[in-house]
Amino acid sequence: MFFKDEKERRKILPIVDEEPSFSQFLNYKFIKPYIKDKKVLDIGCWTGQIEKLAVKDTGTIIGIDPGRYAIEFAKKNVPKAHFLVGTINSIPFDDSSFDVVLLLEVLEHIPKDTELSGLQEINRILKKDGFLLLTTPNNNFFSILLDPAFFLIGHRHYSYDRLREFLKKSGFEITGFSVRGGFTQVLFNNLSLLVKHILNRKLKETDWVKKNIKKDYRPGGFLTNCIIARKVK
Repeated sequence: MFFKDEKERRKILPIVDEEPSFSQFLNYKFIKPYIKDKKVLDIGCWTGQIEKLAVKDTGTIIGIDPGRYAIEFAKKNVPKAHFLVGTINSIPFDDSSFDVVLLLEVLEHIPKDTELSGLQEINRILKKDGFLLLTTPNNNFFSILLDPAFFLIGHRHYSYDRLREFLKKSGFEITGFSVRGGFTQVLFNNLSLLVKHILNRKLKETDWVKKNIKKDYRPGGFLTNCIIARKVK
């Protein structure tokens, strides 16, 4: 059983979207050192899977997403976190409200040519010396070749130089950067989406898949840019 969010037209399948995937668990490991006892905003939270992992570490964590049904699902999925409908280009909070902002696999989905304005909006709601933790597809031959959405809907991939330019113009300094993820992760993710959208089922990670996705996620991959950026102005 599933339903589609009326705004995003994305399928919400409870058996898939309730629990974090192994890849999301690795994203959690990436953000964990920065969120301890902090006030955190997760932009593009979808159904609250990262919140489910992170809520025990943060002082407060709030997730926003443009999908109304996704937010309703998240509120039930993670009652100890806070959720509301919102977008990166109009964040419904005052200036200097958060210590940390998460932008995990979201930048490539916002309207084209709004990346800079979205990052400026994030800068606005971050406190002085606050951190932005960002992941987004890397502009690499293999990451593009193995991304069906790139060819179907123009799913965007970014180079380090382009991201650095966006961040500098929006008042951030990059303090950490790596490219992570490889063949096992991208192929399993693609297959998982097919199983979800065609068969309405969840594809479970075997121990072999988990082992190899974990290896893929070490710095030195080709799939995903992982950036730590500090607000400097």
